[in-house]
This record gives sequence, structure tokens and C-alpha cells, in this order.
Amino acid sequence: MLIRLQNANLKVNAAKSSFCMDKVEYLGYILTRNGIKPMPEKISAILAIEAPRNVKELRRFLGMVQYYRDLWERRSEHLAPLTDLVGECGHTKETRRCKTKKKPWHWNDMHQKAFDIIKHTMACDVSLAYPNYSIPFEVYTDASSRQLGAVIVQNNRPLAYFSRKLSETQRKYSVTELELLSIVETLKEFKGILWGQRIKVYTDHKNLMQECLGLTSNRVYRWRLLLEEYGPEITYIKGIDNTLADALSRLEYDPNKNLKRLDHHTRFCHMVTLLNHRRSKHGGVKRSFATMHNPKSSSDDPNTICEATLDIFANVEGSEQEIYPVTVAEIAQEQRRDRLLKAYFKKKFPKREKVNRKFSIKVIDEVEILVYKNTQMVIPKSLRSNILDWYHHYLMHPGKTRLERTLKKSMYWKHMQQEVEKHVKSCKQCQLGKKRKVQYGKLPVKIAVTTPWRCVQVDLIGPYTIHGNDGTVLDFMCLTMIDPVTSWFEIVELPTNSIKCIRKGKEIIEIKFDKSSAQISRLFNRQWLSRYPRPKYIVFDNGSKFKLHFNKLCETYNIKQKPTTVKNPQANSVLECIHGVLGNIMQTSDLDKSDTADEAMVTEFITNASWAVCSTYHISISLPS
Repeated sequence: MLIRLQNANLKVNAAKSSFCMDKVEYLGYILTRNGIKPMPEKISAILAIEAPRNVKELRRFLGMVQYYRDLWERRSEHLAPLTDLVGECGHTKETRRCKTKKKPWHWNDMHQKAFDIIKHTMACDVSLAYPNYSIPFEVYTDASSRQLGAVIVQNNRPLAYFSRKLSETQRKYSVTELELLSIVETLKEFKGILWGQRIKVYTDHKNLMQECLGLTSNRVYRWRLLLEEYGPEITYIKGIDNTLADALSRLEYDPNKNLKRLDHHTRFCHMVTLLNHRRSKHGGVKRSFATMHNPKSSSDDPNTICEATLDIFANVEGSEQEIYPVTVAEIAQEQRRDRLLKAYFKKKFPKREKVNRKFSIKVIDEVEILVYKNTQMVIPKSLRSNILDWYHHYLMHPGKTRLERTLKKSMYWKHMQQEVEKHVKSCKQCQLGKKRKVQYGKLPVKIAVTTPWRCVQVDLIGPYTIHGNDGTVLDFMCLTMIDPVTSWFEIVELPTNSIKCIRKGKEIIEIKFDKSSAQISRLFNRQWLSRYPRPKYIVFDNGSKFKLHFNKLCETYNIKQKPTTVKNPQANSVLECIHGVLGNIMQTSDLDKSDTADEAMVTEFITNASWAVCSTYHISISLPS
């Protein structure tokens, strides 16, 4: 198994993998060497359910039972009274829209009997075999006036059961059509197992063997065309010999027979978990496992033994390298070691080597280093992965275009664009946390601002809620400002106020953000006007926080106000794009998965996010911040 993973160039997360196990729990099932069966804990929970009191509870019970629909025979027959009750009393969107009257909820002895039968059926210890694709599949089918039934068998062991209740229309079909429908529905239900395999279908209806069967009706003709896709070999079998499929559709059921108790044993691991313990002093487990799949390896050298095996495991000891920034001295040192770049540092360039005329030697930070076009440092192959990791992580996971153009301002290597794109696409945090871009229609033409510090855009972002693993909850909200020409960005957190209020006769303390116009004007004056050139005009939305005191502040500094309208939110588009970037940064930084939520963590995040936005390439203006 490990050799096949290695040949497919796949990695295994050692910390989440277990080997040499007798059984494995997977999606509500227990996978053993002999077959598959339901988890006892799940069945115990279903058996503990009391009789439903309304349609909603009955639907929940049926949903849990149907999850294990392939494990028990005659399932649809046992559930028929319960599903009929849902149809009589339950409402759907269509019935509510048409205002169809339904019968009131009624639970009688017939429903209770069906409820008990299905619970007794699930209490039986059932185990299904695994399919063997090297031998044919045997499918036994049958049909009655109420339901369809089938079982898939290999080596006299069942692989799956199938049963389905007939609709009112299907009950009017002829016997030949019902028998053929049983075959068709079974093949469609287990298409993932039977498609492209050798199939032998056994039926007790001899008419299905006739070549002219497809001429009886258009419906049967369509079914025969579907059968041609599977190419089954249909064999006639007498009804007395087709006992299993016949039982699925006809025989009565006695829940008191063959009733077994659930196996409530305690699970334990019989073998060691391979490579879950990352620190092993002697390497005994690694040696024994590696020897099993590579017996020609020498037993004297554990490192040689494990070399063929450890490369398929991820997250093992030594695989997680610390991310650190690369210095100019380290780049120069690796350039002199690189097979292709070290020739440029020699006095006489070898004739057999191809010379890149755009490469030259330049002194940066008192170190001679190879540069491209006299501006970009040439990065050797050994440092590229570490540089991509560091910039992508500490610039708060920028996209492929921003990351590539940020790196190109000071670095160069061949095929940088492809490597950056591959790195960003393989980043799990980016794929899970970032929102997909929405394609808009044609936007109106907008006159761009070209003079730096002439305009400033202001807005609020948030509130955001952070949940710590210890149950702590923290909200924060920020004031954002940006110069649309230079893209210089500032962000400051809004303070909070504690307000006492009475609710339901109890005095409680509420924490609210101070986003009054006085506080907004105070923060804007301290964070922007007192530090940067005074703008000619300011763009903001038409909210109440930008009224009164904020208007007086703008009039004092003779700043023209340009509030946006509800129908033209694109007027503040640059800052709105930055808000989207901040949202992506928050998703990829795992801020909501910390051990605890405190003010220090929020302050650190705001500082890092502001630095990341100011340090990366801005696509809208094609210039770095």
C-alpha cells in the first residue's frame, strides 16, 4: 500500500493515520477485514429513540434509518406504514403553496408495530462483504405488487440489499414490467459498484429472456437500452430457488426470531500506531515496518531502511521547517553554491556555459551579489521555496498576482509566475478562507485621482466577532483610511463603552462601540491629519458617524466633503476592495481558532494586516504601496 502511494506521488499525514488496525470507524460504519457493518454506538442511539409525536420527529427517525438502507433486507416494506403516515400528515413546500389540507397526526398500533419491527431489524448484527472486482457479481431480483427487492452476492456472501416501495402508478404495471423494473432500479442504485463489471442477473420471470421484450412498450424499450450499458447476463431461475430476493419482496417478518444483542465491547488498538509518535530514540517501529516492504534493505542502518518509506509521510519529524526571512548574505552565499550561478563570480566565464547578459554583479549591503537588470536579486533554486513560504505567510496570504508582483520588485528567477501560482493554489488556508471573485456587469467609467495626498477615503469596517477555544468571545470594529493614489493605508480600532441597562427586571452591562461623530473625528485627526499632508477633499459614506463633529473638523481644515450616495457605492471602491482583502486576511490567519480571544491578539492582527497591505503590490494602481 505504501509503495502504491509512493508511486502515485501522494503524501500521508502521519499524525492522523493508523496502521495495523483490526477495524476502522468511517462515516458511521465499521470497516473490518471480513466486511462492513454499522457502528454499535450509532445503532444504540437509534434504538433509544422513543415513538415520534409529530411528523417532524418521524422524518428525523426515517432519515437516520435510511442512512443504513443497504444493510438490511425488506427495509421498504417495514417502513411503508411510516412513510405513508408522512405522506398523509406531512406538509411540503408544494402543499403549503397550494394550501392542501392534510390529515391530522394519528399514531396507531400499525405504526407502532412497524416502528418496533425496524428497530428490531437494526438490532441484528449484520455484516456485508467487500466487492471483489476480479469475479462476477451475482444479482438476484424479484418484485411483488407492493415493492421491489434485490440482493448482490459474491461467493455466497451478500454485498448489499435493495428494496423500494412501489408508487401508485408503478403498481399498475404488468408483471413483466415490474420484474424488469426491479433489475433496472438495482443497477442504477449500485452503479458505482456494478458499472463496467461482469454481472449475472438471476430472475424467476422467464419472459425477460425473450429477445422481443423491448417491443411491448416504449417504457420497457427504454429500460432495455439502459441494460445494454451494463451488459448483464440474465439467467432464469425458478422461484423456489430464488429464496433471498423473494423474501425481500414477499415473506412476512417475525422480529422475535434471530434477535441478537448489540456488541458493546470496548475498542482498543492491538498494534502500535506507525509514526504517530514523532520522536523515537531507537527507530524500532520504523525499522520493522520499512523492512516489511523493502526486505533487501540493510538492517544495520535505520536511516537507509526508512528512506524509501518516510518520503510518503507528511508532518513527520524534520518535515516542518521554520519559516525565516532570507538575508542578502544568504542569497549571495547560495548563489556561489548554485551550479548555474557560481560561474558568474569567476574572473573568466567558462566558454561552455551560456551567458545571460542581463545578469551583473552588484554590491548590496556590502555584499557582492548577482542581480538581474541591475535591480532584482537572482534567487537560486535552493532558496525559492523558503522565500515563497515567508512572503506568503507574513504578508497575510496575498493572491498570486499580488505576491508575484511584490516579489518581482526585488527578486528574479525563471518561471516565477508558475511557481507562485502553484504555491498559492496549494495553500490550504487560502483555498478554505478566501471568497471567490464575483464577475460584475459593465461598470460606469470613473475619473481616477492622480495627485498624491489630494484625496483620502474613510470608512468603518466590522464589527467582527472572534471566538476562542476556551469559550471567550470578543468583538472589534475599526476605522480605515486610504490615499487612493499612493495606496497608503491606515487602520485604527474603535474604543468601546460599558453601558448599564435593565432587561427583564435585571441590570446588565452591555459593551458597545463608540462610533459617534466626535470619536470618529478624533481618531481621523490623530491618525491621518496630524501625520500626513492635508487633503483637498475627503470621500465617505452618508452615515451618521460622519456628521456633526466630523463636518466641523472638515470645515476647520477647509477640506471639501464628498459623501457617497446609496446608488453609487463605487465612489469609495478602493477602500471597499481593501476591506475585502482584510476579510481574506482574517480568514487565512485563523484568528477565530485561537486558544483565547483577548485585546492583545486583536491589536497584533491589526498591526500585521496594516503592514501586509502597505507592503504588497496594489493591482488597481499597478504600483507598490
